[in-house]
Amino acid sequence: MEIVLIVYGIIVVSGGFVAYSKNDYFSRGFFICLLTGVFGLAVLVKSKPSLAKDDNEYDKHYWPGNSHYALLATAITFLIVLFTY
Repeated sequence: MEIVLIVYGIIVVSGGFVAYSKNDYFSRGFFICLLTGVFGLAVLVKSKPSLAKDDNEYDKHYWPGNSHYALLATAITFLIVLFTY
């Protein structure tokens, strides 16, 4: 169980660094990966650079645009695991 938490923690912190490298806030990437895990990290890596730090109102509220897919993939994976075991 400890190894799962360590890997999850690495994924969450990596999400923060990926968001920061794409000119967004570290906390936003951290929180997206906190909710969606590895799927959120994949969305952050694939998404375009953000303009949130440049006072772009759209990017402040809506970046990344495909994060709902990561949440959906997490929910489906959770349901599959729940009903399989």
